[in-house]
Amino acid sequence: MSGPDDMTRPPRDGQAEAADPIARLLRVAGTRPAVPPEKAGRVRAAVYQHWRDTVPARRRSRWLAWSAVPLAAAGAWAFLVASGVWERIQPTSPPVVSVGVLERSEGSVSWRERASPAIGAALDPETVFETGADGRIALRLGGGASVRFDVGSQARLLSAAKIYLERGAVYVDTESAPGSGTVVVIRTALGSVRDLGTQFQVRVADDAVRVSVREGSASLEHLGRSHDAASGIQMTVRQDGEVSRRSVPASGPEWDWIQEAVPPFDLEGRSLGDYLDWVARETGLRIEYADATIVADRPAIVLHGSIGGLRPDETLDAVLPTCGLRHRVDDGSAIIERVTSGTTTED
Repeated sequence: MSGPDDMTRPPRDGQAEAADPIARLLRVAGTRPAVPPEKAGRVRAAVYQHWRDTVPARRRSRWLAWSAVPLAAAGAWAFLVASGVWERIQPTSPPVVSVGVLERSEGSVSWRERASPAIGAALDPETVFETGADGRIALRLGGGASVRFDVGSQARLLSAAKIYLERGAVYVDTESAPGSGTVVVIRTALGSVRDLGTQFQVRVADDAVRVSVREGSASLEHLGRSHDAASGIQMTVRQDGEVSRRSVPASGPEWDWIQEAVPPFDLEGRSLGDYLDWVARETGLRIEYADATIVADRPAIVLHGSIGGLRPDETLDAVLPTCGLRHRVDDGSAIIERVTSGTTTED
């Protein structure tokens, strides 16, 4: 049992460290070079001057009786700063996570409050941009979705999955991000459009928002109600809540602008199958084969060269002849056939 004398007995070393956080910090920091006298003197002078400026004169006399304690703390603080311990124990700000990267930029595009980014540059949250009368851009969002903006568009990147579209049109393709669990949301003044695993575009007019779905489905929340559009449907929701729907083909004028902003496709070393899958995805054309043997040959035919500067639908005339093939378009399908003896690709 402890007696009265125990209350005045100095604590053992372990007890002192447990009671004194400064002591624990000094022990963790280890031995450090001594603080130069001139640096310690400047710190003491700065603390003293701050005290004189902020503490009323009548309180100074009372404070002097306890001056040993804060001066000791000031000395410890000076040691922590000079030795680098203070920087190590300060909380660090979380890094800014980009919302995506720029994959392509064509024509006039203005970026608010930042210089024009280079291709491949990361884009921060709250990035705002505007495409001119000939401007289009393509982005890859952090979740993997491919996003493109038509001419005359203004948008703000809110996060890796949310975009505010002020005006113009945006196209979203989430196929490149399967299983990511990220739902892309396009916010507008007339409501928010959510993807349900799809290819779709949103176009904002003065008093309406139009959602066209190439594949999958999308939903628009407007005035507390949800309106869905399935593949092959174009849905228009007006400011007063009126909703109309009509059929829209997967390829054609409604989607042509998307091909003007396609991210580059590296043809070199790719198989014919990879290439034709890409063409189908970008053009909306169904790929059909006049000869079943072409399907079997797809993985074994390796392509070489570059298709830079061509729209996806224009590349068919450049690539297929090198494989002894040609194509014809019929009712939304690109039919691939062999070039037989005695025929030309123009037949």
